[in-house]
Amino acid sequence: MTRLDEREATPVGADIASVIRALRRDSHPLGSVDGHERPFGHFVTVVADSATASPEVIQFAVQGIEQDERVIALVDASEREAFESRLRDTGADVGTALETGMLHFYPKTEIAAPKPSQPTCLAEYVERAIGKIDDGETARIVADVGSVCRDDPSREELVDYERALTDVCADSNVVAFCQYDRGTFSASLIRDIVRAHPYLVTDAGVAPNVHFTPPAALGSPEPPDRQVDRMLDTARTLTKVSTTFGEKERQLRRTDDRLRLVLEAGGHGTWELDLRSETAPRRSPQHDRIFGYDEPLDDWSFERFLEHVHPGDRDAVEESFEAAFETGEWSFECRIVRADGEQSWIAANGEFYYDAEGDPVRAVGVVEDVTDRKELERELRTEKEHFQLALENSPFAAFRLDTDLRYTWLSSPHIDFDPASVIGKRDDELLPEDAAEVILEPKRQVLETGEGVRGEYTYELPSGTVTYDLTVEPLRDESGEVVGLTCAALDITERKRLERTLTRLHEVSRDLIGAESLVEASERTAAAAADVFDVDGVIVYLFDDTNNSLNPAVVTDGIEALGGDLPVISPGDPSIAWQSFVNGESRQFDDVDEADDPTLADVPVRSGVWLPIGDHGVLAIVSTAVAGLPDQTQEVADHLAATAEATFDRIEREEALHDQERELAARNRRLHELNRVNDIIREIDQVLVRATTADEIEKAVCERLTRDDRFAFAWIGDVDDGQLTPQTWAGDARGYLDEVDFRLEAETGEPALSTAETGEVSYVPNVAERLREHQWRKTALASGLHSALSLPIRYDGVDYGVLTVYAGETEAFDTLTREVLAELGETIANALNAVETRRGLLSDSVVELRLTIRDAGTALAALATETGSELDVHGTIPQQEGGTRVFVTVRECPPDVFAAAATDSTRVKTVARLSDADESAAGHRFELLVTGETVPSVLATAGATAHTITVSATGARVVVELPGTIDVRTFVDRVDERFPETDLVARREVERRGWPGGEVPGPLTGDFTDRQREVLQTAYLSGYFEWPRDRTGEEVAESLGITQPTFNRHLRTAERKLFARLFDQASLPPE
Repeated sequence: MTRLDEREATPVGADIASVIRALRRDSHPLGSVDGHERPFGHFVTVVADSATASPEVIQFAVQGIEQDERVIALVDASEREAFESRLRDTGADVGTALETGMLHFYPKTEIAAPKPSQPTCLAEYVERAIGKIDDGETARIVADVGSVCRDDPSREELVDYERALTDVCADSNVVAFCQYDRGTFSASLIRDIVRAHPYLVTDAGVAPNVHFTPPAALGSPEPPDRQVDRMLDTARTLTKVSTTFGEKERQLRRTDDRLRLVLEAGGHGTWELDLRSETAPRRSPQHDRIFGYDEPLDDWSFERFLEHVHPGDRDAVEESFEAAFETGEWSFECRIVRADGEQSWIAANGEFYYDAEGDPVRAVGVVEDVTDRKELERELRTEKEHFQLALENSPFAAFRLDTDLRYTWLSSPHIDFDPASVIGKRDDELLPEDAAEVILEPKRQVLETGEGVRGEYTYELPSGTVTYDLTVEPLRDESGEVVGLTCAALDITERKRLERTLTRLHEVSRDLIGAESLVEASERTAAAAADVFDVDGVIVYLFDDTNNSLNPAVVTDGIEALGGDLPVISPGDPSIAWQSFVNGESRQFDDVDEADDPTLADVPVRSGVWLPIGDHGVLAIVSTAVAGLPDQTQEVADHLAATAEATFDRIEREEALHDQERELAARNRRLHELNRVNDIIREIDQVLVRATTADEIEKAVCERLTRDDRFAFAWIGDVDDGQLTPQTWAGDARGYLDEVDFRLEAETGEPALSTAETGEVSYVPNVAERLREHQWRKTALASGLHSALSLPIRYDGVDYGVLTVYAGETEAFDTLTREVLAELGETIANALNAVETRRGLLSDSVVELRLTIRDAGTALAALATETGSELDVHGTIPQQEGGTRVFVTVRECPPDVFAAAATDSTRVKTVARLSDADESAAGHRFELLVTGETVPSVLATAGATAHTITVSATGARVVVELPGTIDVRTFVDRVDERFPETDLVARREVERRGWPGGEVPGPLTGDFTDRQREVLQTAYLSGYFEWPRDRTGEEVAESLGITQPTFNRHLRTAERKLFARLFDQASLPPE
């Protein structure tokens, strides 16, 4: 690879390896240097600093290692590791070189430190290093002078060092390479020392040192006359080099012109590609003519070339182009589309040239049209392939006979004939009498008539019956006289057998197609295979998608008679059948022992073919003998397997269609039933909206469920004193409720009792099942009830009773109906809760209860316990996105301690202090956003209105108002279900108080949106309306996660609605 100057693209330096080879041939590689008659290898390079060895130094050492030369490295011990690493990075075998001593690091520390009065320390150092080299040995010395001379040596010491190297290089097979760095040595010292080397090395290559001065002459001032002589010698040298370069350039130009003429005459086009711009400004006219242009184009580029490349070859050409950047050589053949639209082949060869940095800058090469050669190659290849196809592994037997019908030449003989024993003999000497007569008859006919014949002839050979398509033609000499016969015989024995097999296969396939079920199709497939192939056995495996296995569904009598059972084949079994099925490929084995199939271990199967039947299974045709199946069994069996697959597909499609029709009918029935249930639910919802009492709700539900014989019977019961007591019922089975024991301890399994005990939906699809075990089933059947569904009526954890529905037929409640009715139970509970709440708000007389909850288990209880504080709850606001906003006053705890604890709690999403004023007397107010349930939410769900809630480490103290319509015991039980350690401390009848906890009564906020109510309550409880304000509108908006303009809009709208209700009975103003 030639290095080029980036501007001129002409050689500026020689490779150091070629210079060394020339030196060792005792010749001047770059011309004589300043009168130095005998060349010797002493090189120098100068680097900016001593941080690392130059690439040229590393290359010099690696070349020595690769050429098995001894390499002495004069490198300081501190630099050895880095130098050795650089050598290893090149891929050189540094380890072996070190072990064998062919690479030796010689640090300066290996000699004793000199005294200050000994300036020849470096000379002594290099002489001892040279002593490591045997006499006459080819070796290299590489010296990082800066690393071994860090103590700033004198000029005299360096001159002595260079003189020692010059002497050894001039008188032996040793070459040396010194590296000096400007960071260690002064410029004047480097100038003088560099002059002591005959060759200078740069990144551009090796050049002669025109200022070369032998080291001996450096020791004393140079006389003036010697300086004049050196100046004249330098001028002569440069003039000589310039003259030589000019002459070489003229010779190269003449040679290039002659070469271009020769290439054009040979049909070759030349090209030069600028790799930086990917343009080709220099091309020969023949280049453009190859691409279909009669006149040269003004411009050409790599992109335009690719446009001509055939699309099928474009990727390969681009890949070869990219690879050439690494190899430096670009050679390829491809198809092109010429400018006139014609397609042709070209062959191109080129070479890359590089600049001083090693980057490719241009490529030069030739291109030729090789279409004719390619066409000839194709024709020759085709003819050769045809000829080889006809003769090699061909069923044709070609032969010649003389007029006595004796064989004179034989090609591709039958296995019964030994060519050596056939030549010179007749058919009647080789074959049985009857067979010979059959084959001799057409040969005699041709000799008698002189006309060729062709026919099919069947006869017996020792190996069996054969049929040949025989062609016999007369062989004539130049005079036209018949001198023999030329014959060609095609063995069509297998074809004839195949024809008979296919005929039979066609017959049995018609029977197979008529199968009506998968079992019948499997049996007919096995019978057809056994009939057509006349084999020992046939197995049909069917795929079972319930356990993903292959089951031997059909096994012919031949296999069963041989004994042994075929196992079910599971995924992962190393069986032939499974591999054939999962891969969808036919598999044939002349010896199944090679397959190591454990599923065939108990049956004497030795060979066979396994064919997949689509996604349905596998057809196996087997024999008890090795290679026991006739030829082409697999090809014919593929037709049978394809027919079986089509039959199986058709049967599955028909069954799927039947299943679809049945599913559609069932779906229509379910849809009809669902519409019926939805009508019921719709009617019930309308009643629930208008109902004002629990009795009205319960009665309406039961009546709507049983209207128009929708269901046979429905009733709602409530648990009271260990008994499920019917509250409301409708339907024709009232006597059922009188006869069944509904005590919770009865454990009869009646669905209403099961739901009352478990709180879960209970479903009995058929009452008649387990009839003798439970008396209620007999009673239900006697009442005409055949299936039942019982649902809990529960709202937010509060039980309002049990709804049980009965139907007059079995399995009357499908999954969808059960889900819809279960939602109905929740709707009923919600309506009952709303009635209780509404009645409680409208009642002036209430019951005041004082409760203690010892273990609330809420986020507030956890904070009180952790901080030792008491929390007074002023109000709560449920959040639409989940969680509850709680406003509390914290006492007996520093505010920063409480805030830190709340911040660290996983059950508190946000915490904010509402006032920074000194509240030590009254406590500190906080706003918390907590997760999970809270004491206020549980009390509200149970039907009470909380007035005071104080949470401490010992529990919660609560004062609530309970409407007179709600039983106290029922209320306490509801709370106790959520907080098991709840105690009723006191109760008394009182008049209703004001609006606690920031709750605004429904009559005033009935037309508020949820967001407006949330904004108004949050603002109130946050102290927004206090003076001065505890929180600004911006702070409240941030707490709610909305912008201040949005907060202002919601707040003003709510205020306007509230004031309109208070002061104006007219219609509300628009929002």
